[in-house]
Amino acid sequence: MKPSPHPQPRDPEAPVATPRRGRWAAVLAVSAVLALAAALIVVALRARDASPVDVAAVLAELRARDAALVDSARRGEPDPDGRAALLADLRDLARLAPEDAEVAALRDAVQLRDLRYRFHDALESGSDAALLLSESDGLLERTPESVEAWVLNGQMRLTRGDREGARASFTQATSIRADDPALFDLIGALWMQAGHPDEAAQAYTSAIALSDGRLDRWLALGLARAGEGRLDDAVQAYARGAEVDATEPRLLSAWAEAESRLGRHGRAAELWSAAVRWGEARGIEPESVWSYRLAQARGALRRGDPASAWSLVESLPDEARALPASCDIVEQTAQDLGEPGRASRFYMDLAVRLPADAGLLERAEAHARASGDDVAAERYAEMRRRIVGGAAAPP
Repeated sequence: MKPSPHPQPRDPEAPVATPRRGRWAAVLAVSAVLALAAALIVVALRARDASPVDVAAVLAELRARDAALVDSARRGEPDPDGRAALLADLRDLARLAPEDAEVAALRDAVQLRDLRYRFHDALESGSDAALLLSESDGLLERTPESVEAWVLNGQMRLTRGDREGARASFTQATSIRADDPALFDLIGALWMQAGHPDEAAQAYTSAIALSDGRLDRWLALGLARAGEGRLDDAVQAYARGAEVDATEPRLLSAWAEAESRLGRHGRAAELWSAAVRWGEARGIEPESVWSYRLAQARGALRRGDPASAWSLVESLPDEARALPASCDIVEQTAQDLGEPGRASRFYMDLAVRLPADAGLLERAEAHARASGDDVAAERYAEMRRRIVGGAAAPP
């Protein structure tokens, strides 16, 4: 059929047939325009937010928040949520102003403090700090000149048993601040806490080489040498400390311990007596004076004089006699004297004097059971149950 030379009028309700390619091209064109517009808006907003005036204002507000967090922490009120929020805001600001050194410095300082808090929390809870070490390594990449960051990194490695890694981090810290004896003191203390007295002794020796006028450094060096088993070297360190202050009770007691372990018992007894005398004269805590007396009692046992050890414990007030260290000496003394009943009578007498001391009663019960005195053991157990119920009574 031939087409009509006269076209028919189009039905106004009928749809217009649009070629498929042309329709999608239009859609894509509109989308591209919208995407470009959105990108321009984002760029404009970022440019506005990253302007010097805005960054300075935000930075000032974040500094104020940081100062408030530091004040709270000094009052014993750490705010982990506040630190996390502040750190997140600082990271956002650093992304907006990547070239701003002040923003970066505050961000890194807050992150270091946050890492320190979280690391200590991990130590207390016994949780794994592996992720924190990774964060610490990342922080060091940005702040290779931060002594505090290197020290924290070394401490983290110590807790993981990485002695070589810890030494490398501590060495890096001291290479940056080689003239700071307090830094060597800190590193020495960290080594001692981790059970490495040889490394601690090296750090304390470096501190003394920079400044040997502090008694605490000689005392710390002596304790480290004693921990290594180098008792003669420890005595030499204590003697140098005595040149600074010959009446320091802590020094005298540590010195006495070294002399006692070397078998110089007479000298040790003199030093322990001096530690007690000067401790009382200086008005130090009674608990410290008790510890010197108990150390002297252990020294008496070491030299084979249990009678003197017993007298030293008996001369203490009841609260001191009830300490676990005192009970250890009492039981050892009774054993050395061949008089097991002496320890039993000690516990019986002290339980009457201190009927509300649950720790003492638990120790007395354990000793009674070990001695085969189940009657006494049950009596001590009942006394402890009464304490829990709020009504202690004598055996």
